[in-house]
Parts: sequence; C-alpha cells; structure tokens
Amino acid sequence: MISRPRIQIPLNNTDRFLEFSGWAFLAVTWGYLIFNYGALPETIPTHFNASGHADGFGSKISIILLPVIATVFYAGLTFLNRFPHVFNYPRAVTPQNAGVLYRRATLIIRYLKLGLVLLFGIVTYKSIGVSLGREKGLGVWLLPVILISSFSFVLYTIVTLSKKVPSEKE
Repeated sequence: MISRPRIQIPLNNTDRFLEFSGWAFLAVTWGYLIFNYGALPETIPTHFNASGHADGFGSKISIILLPVIATVFYAGLTFLNRFPHVFNYPRAVTPQNAGVLYRRATLIIRYLKLGLVLLFGIVTYKSIGVSLGREKGLGVWLLPVILISSFSFVLYTIVTLSKKVPSEKE
C-alpha cells in the first residue's frame, strides 16, 4: 500500500449529531432490554422468516445478543473511523484530496453506525414485543426496508467517494 497522508479530521456539527444519536439509540436499546428482560418468558423467538413471523425459538438470554452485537459493531467502527488512511478508496489518495476523501469516508462510517444501531434496536424492540404478545411479528415491511436501505447505502457510498474532489485537476 502506498503511504497515505495521516491527518486528523475534526468533528463538525453533523459528525457530533450522528455520534450522539448513535450512542443514544444504543443506550435506549440497552435500557429497553433491561427494563423488559424480567417480564420475558423463558422461551422467546430467536429467528424470523421473510414475512416477519417467528420460526425459531430459544432461551430468553439470547435476546441479549442483539444489543451486544450492535455495541461491538458500533465500538469497532468508532475505533476504525479514527484511521481513515487505511480505508479503501475508488481513487488515489493524495495530500491534496486526502482531507475531503477522509471527511466523506468518516461521515459514511458514522451513517453506517447509526443505521446498524437503529436496525438492531428495532429488531430488539420488535422481538421483545413478540415475546410479550404485544406484536404478531417483525412485520412484512422490515426486510424490504433493510434491503432497500442497504443497497441505497452502498450506492450512496460509491457515488460519494467517486465524486471529484475540488482540489483534483482534470
């Protein structure tokens, strides 16, 4: 790998908002789980089919995996985001364009983190609702929303990082 500039990208208001929102949603997910854990039956749904209905069951302790995975992803991506010079980019990173490319890439990671926390939070919320009889299933809308969001995010990432940086020459 060619040596890339290692520069610090200062947080702007959007970055701070996304970071705060991600940590807040993560805390709300944990709080909701802790608040409802005692009321959960010993056997809960652990898997849902494409139409959102439970088709796998397990111990109630397994519900803890959802916020644990969300927390590990969030913390890991937060750590990784400190090193944008190691990311893959669809163009050469130079001292002239590094600041813009790194800002774009770190912002994309922040959106990804927030999306993951929201996804795991919604699934935790819905799973608890199904377990307590308040919900019939995850809903038929969840899978299409996840798929459309995922593909849109990938497309957004490719377009954003492929855009010409103002400092680059033709």
